[in-house]
Amino acid sequence: MTFLEDLLELFKPAWKCRNRPIRIAAVKNLTNQRRLAIVAQTDEWSEVLMAAAERLTDQKLAAETYKKIALKYHDSSLGTIKAALEKVSSETLAAVVENPRVRRPQDCRSDEVARRMGKLQEQAKKAALEKLSDQRLLVPIAKSGKIAEALRIAAVDKLTDQMVLAEIAQGRDNSFSLRFAAAVKLADQDLAQSLFAEFVKSDKVPIEVREAAVEKLTDRELVQSVGGKIKQERTEFDRRIERERQARELDWRATLQWEREERCHHDYEWDPVGYCDFCKSLTHTGKCRLCGHELRHICT
Repeated sequence: MTFLEDLLELFKPAWKCRNRPIRIAAVKNLTNQRRLAIVAQTDEWSEVLMAAAERLTDQKLAAETYKKIALKYHDSSLGTIKAALEKVSSETLAAVVENPRVRRPQDCRSDEVARRMGKLQEQAKKAALEKLSDQRLLVPIAKSGKIAEALRIAAVDKLTDQMVLAEIAQGRDNSFSLRFAAAVKLADQDLAQSLFAEFVKSDKVPIEVREAAVEKLTDRELVQSVGGKIKQERTEFDRRIERERQARELDWRATLQWEREERCHHDYEWDPVGYCDFCKSLTHTGKCRLCGHELRHICT
């Protein structure tokens, strides 16, 4: 900043201060509704907007501000978003769930910040859906192919309209997991049992859905005929996953060996400590036996 800008900053009211904590504290003490409205309409930070919205007497502007907070992820926190979700209408809750995945801001150069925004949006969508109970708004969420499957399944779990549930359960374009979730809620047991039988007989259905469908079947003869096959497929599936995990671990060990040689030439002991949240591969810690140098692999 230039000297003139620094000088002008001294004469700004606290609710316009560049320092965010000072600005938040000042807004929390504001009683002038015109100034609060200016903050609600112009400020970019969610915490400042929340402080202003909570003191507004103009309920329409307050509602618009809460909605703005609920749809902001670049500078917000889950706690602030959840607080805003407590104040918004059912239509806004549905808008949060249906909101397309947030785009990376042009000024955001960090992959980690972009990932954080994406994760925050997923958490906000889940929190909004948990509060949503309006059947009229749940139906389009459950049917939309543009919404994440986990959210669609959660919406199906809240549906009560049997016609909609039957439509989803029989929809060939829907995933088997979604169809099964809808079938479980069907009051028409003949239709439900026919769907469960369809699921257990098809090799295209994921193993976890077939296992769950077997548990729901009432046809004991069919259970006996397919139950053993499904158990065998589960065993083979688990073995394949374990082989893939071991292969990934070997790949990471090779990468870590190269990273180790870049740092010191001593011998390291590697210990698996968990799975990466993004690529699902193992992460490791390493400690040199001679110099004690520690190295933790971080997936990129």
